[in-house]
Amino acid sequence: MGQHVIAGLLGAARPEGWDFIERLLLAAQRQEGLRQAILEAADEGHPGAFDRILAVVLRHRLLRFAAAVRAAGVWLGFGASVADLPQVEARVRQLAAFRADPAERGRALAGDDPWDAYAALCAQGMRDVLATVPEVQALSQHPAPGVRAAALRYAAAIALPAGQQLIAAALGDADVRVASLAVSLLGPEACELPGTFGALTRLIPRLPAAVQTADALGVEALPVRISQATAAYHLVRARGSRPVGDLLPWLPVMDAAGRMGVLAQIGRHPELGADLRPVVVELLRDRSSHVRQAAIGVLTKTRLAPAEAPAVEALLTRAAADVRRGALTLLMSLPPEAARASAARLAARANRRQREAGAELLRTLGDPRPARPGCPTPGWST
Repeated sequence: MGQHVIAGLLGAARPEGWDFIERLLLAAQRQEGLRQAILEAADEGHPGAFDRILAVVLRHRLLRFAAAVRAAGVWLGFGASVADLPQVEARVRQLAAFRADPAERGRALAGDDPWDAYAALCAQGMRDVLATVPEVQALSQHPAPGVRAAALRYAAAIALPAGQQLIAAALGDADVRVASLAVSLLGPEACELPGTFGALTRLIPRLPAAVQTADALGVEALPVRISQATAAYHLVRARGSRPVGDLLPWLPVMDAAGRMGVLAQIGRHPELGADLRPVVVELLRDRSSHVRQAAIGVLTKTRLAPAEAPAVEALLTRAAADVRRGALTLLMSLPPEAARASAARLAARANRRQREAGAELLRTLGDPRPARPGCPTPGWST
């Protein structure tokens, strides 16, 4: 039986089809794949069918099977394993109760427990997700940070523009843990909103320079990462039509991924302007080899200026072949006299790798003479 048959019977408003799937589920026995196919399609079916599947799972204790536990994680949007069985069963019973009793669901939304609020949102969202938008917006203003965090997690799960707007607005949350969770949940739609870039620039100074984590926030299974670098990385995604120069003040707090993102933005410019060249040259000295390589890639699109050569020559102390090859390519783009001057400076260095690079540069320029006595070109005998 194909998955489309299961989905069709569960999705149709025909109780006899639901009866067939229920019997098939109970008859699955050791057929874990069949059980998983039924349960993971249940929440996409008719609301009445899903309620019946929930009842069967709880009545027959099907959560003892790994497939049922995984399905529960899919229903509620969190990772689950058999080791978490008591907690998983409690969440599934909660979901079933909120679907069956609107009054109990309303009390959960009015309370202070993050999981109650989240499960209540999920219970209604499976029937009509648009009806939950005003509810999650109200919960995003709840006095308890945990409830606000749970609202953000639900807003991300529904994948609607309204949810992404709520996440972007949460970048200004008074609690940096909640604001940092919002950073991690930013999607493309949120990054394109006109206020997101400014909200991130206001948030970054509030965050610690060193990475910190917050445990047990809302319904999060993993600690929330709190750091300036994480938020600064998203500035690249939220730049929009702003000039690349607006990113430069935030380079010092960015991690390697953020700095590479800035270089990628610079590389899209047809010409490397005078305001951006010093930045790229400075990044040639970056502690990350990936950033240095990206800076070389940007500079190879233009001719190196003589004044920029010393920064490139400093890279030639390194043994990495890709960095050396990129640095020599840049030096070869200098005017001939400046390139020879660079080779002479390299030959005068105490570092062996720089001396070898100087000889290689001269050879590539078509001058086989050693850059100075006692510094042979590689491959020549003395």
